[in-house]
Amino acid sequence: MKYFKKSTAANSLRQQAERCGACQEGLDDWTKDKDGLCERYYRYIDFCIKHDFPAADFIKEQFAGVAERHGIFANSEFSVSNLSYLSPLGMSCGDARYDQYGVGCIYLRHHAKLRLHVCDQAVVRVYLYDHALLEVSNTSKHPVYIYKYGGDVAGCENIIIRDRERKE
Repeated sequence: MKYFKKSTAANSLRQQAERCGACQEGLDDWTKDKDGLCERYYRYIDFCIKHDFPAADFIKEQFAGVAERHGIFANSEFSVSNLSYLSPLGMSCGDARYDQYGVGCIYLRHHAKLRLHVCDQAVVRVYLYDHALLEVSNTSKHPVYIYKYGGDVAGCENIIIRDRERKE
């Protein structure tokens, strides 16, 4: 198992989760393994978004090299293809391509910018938050569904936008 450089980092993160009101199931499911915590990020994504947890700077500092393998990009540039899950955070900026039979779920937050290219039979849904910017190019036979809790969308090729209110 790969552990944090300082054992106190995992404990500190857990304490932050407890202060934010993490459920007992999430706390019981806790691990000190970085890959495991990245997997749990998506499992408990609603909690993470609601509480802005963990902070993008914390992810960048403590999870560098690991978070990116799980599609979590904090304050960085990226270019990816056909990731099942993608979560650009902070001031991240990048490109994501979905083609052939790719399926993706994207959580775009903070001030992140994403250029999304979808083609062939790919299916993608995007959850857009805060002040994030999404630019869509879609030639797929399927529309890109965008659940908009904030942010802005550029491009109108085969997309369906669902405006949502953010629950506090």
